[in-house]
Amino acid sequence: MKTLLRLLSVLITAVALHAGDATSLLSNGDFEAGEGKPAGWGLPAGITWESDNGNRFARFTANGAMVMFYREVDVRGRKALQLNLRARHVGIKPGEKPWFDGRVMLSFRDADKKELKGGPGAPNFRGTAEAWKDVSLRFRVPEGAAVLAVMPCMFKAAEGTLDLDDIVLTEIDPELVDAGKPKGVDDPALPQAIAASDPRLHYSGRWDTADAGGPRSEWPATQIHLVLEGTAINAVLAGPHAFQVVVDGAPTKTVTIVNGQSIYNLASGLAPGRHRIELCKRTEGWGGPVQVKGFQIPADAKLLDPPTFARRVMFIGDSITCGYGNEAASEKERFSAATENAWLAWGAVAARSLDAELTSLAVSGIWLQPNQEGKPPMPELWTRTMPFTPAQPWDPARWQPDVVVVNLGTNDKRKPMDEQAWSAAYRAFIAQIRSVHPQAHIFLCIGPMGHGIIAKANEAIAAACVAGGDARVHALALPDQKPANGIGADWHPSVKTHQLMADTIAAAIRTQLGW
Repeated sequence: MKTLLRLLSVLITAVALHAGDATSLLSNGDFEAGEGKPAGWGLPAGITWESDNGNRFARFTANGAMVMFYREVDVRGRKALQLNLRARHVGIKPGEKPWFDGRVMLSFRDADKKELKGGPGAPNFRGTAEAWKDVSLRFRVPEGAAVLAVMPCMFKAAEGTLDLDDIVLTEIDPELVDAGKPKGVDDPALPQAIAASDPRLHYSGRWDTADAGGPRSEWPATQIHLVLEGTAINAVLAGPHAFQVVVDGAPTKTVTIVNGQSIYNLASGLAPGRHRIELCKRTEGWGGPVQVKGFQIPADAKLLDPPTFARRVMFIGDSITCGYGNEAASEKERFSAATENAWLAWGAVAARSLDAELTSLAVSGIWLQPNQEGKPPMPELWTRTMPFTPAQPWDPARWQPDVVVVNLGTNDKRKPMDEQAWSAAYRAFIAQIRSVHPQAHIFLCIGPMGHGIIAKANEAIAAACVAGGDARVHALALPDQKPANGIGADWHPSVKTHQLMADTIAAAIRTQLGW
């Protein structure tokens, strides 16, 4: 029966192919071959080779550490792939982070083994599903890819077992990747085109302006401000992500960029006269940059001079500052881009309260200190125009903030904290900030997802800076979030908690700067 099912799977894939070989690129994906251990896979700690009525499969048992198979597949010359597998699982409980669960990680590498952007999402598993279920994923091979690392694993999950079988990786026609996906249809065009480089558009936050196609951005809460004299406006956009549309200070709609659509209506049927329009990028940088290609307005409409800002604030942080899951109904919800709203994150809310222009530099999961996860820490990422594009350094002279608010440490304190090492790393980061923003007030914040030793350590760091002659460094511990105010996805702060955080930091800024 198992052999028949596998043959049917291959036949189905073969029918879908316009060209290419449907033979699996992964040998022994059914785990049938081998002596003492499945051939080609080995048997790392935490993985057992099981049999059920003559059917062989791999079982992963969570132990809080990484339990993983690792295989590399040569993908040179291939354009698109399809992964099929069968899975069942019992009692998988995530570990310290929401993504510490059962999953099949897929990572493209170039010829030098450097990881490439553009990899597919990881099929993941948590809880219990005792019956075998089929999982299928189609994805393109990014330019420059030499190998695909296939990593079925228990990714530091706390508890549970994951069974995997019949792992088949095949080459497919690239056109099949988008088959079945909803494709957007352009909203009706408006006759007057506005170039993305028009000086009547004001871009806030960090934008890459070197691309001839239009400004690009990855950081959350980047914004475009304009003043319209007219009744309607469209935006021409490309790339992933979603924007909050704000008309005359009120949020009116969310624009989510979808495949096949480039023209998006932002507002129509407005009363004749002037309207201040704002587009704020709701989502963080995973998935690549968004690009603004221009705007469209009616023939009798015009853009006026853009708004100006006398005050400038920069927020540097992690998922909290991104607005991760702040619109989710409860902590039981898993993260989704639809519930991440950087416009309602504490930095953006505080900036509006202070009538200040915002730059938000935030990445979920980011650390202040070098970390065991092998990811660049914030002192490295914040120097970039876009966080996931290392080749484009940012020129700090382009934008000088009055205030820099840092909220880092929530991820660092997942591991045992050494106060001396923390203080050394933070003081080095403060020196880095001070070297390019010599007049800014710097606020060292922590919260609202617990403080650990960081609140006390930050107070000592700020006191040492003041004693050393830098009186513009301040420490501020944000109150812990309260269930009465709601909890967002994966225990992140809710919209209400973000508002309270914004009120706290805005009051502190007013006190120190006299705003």
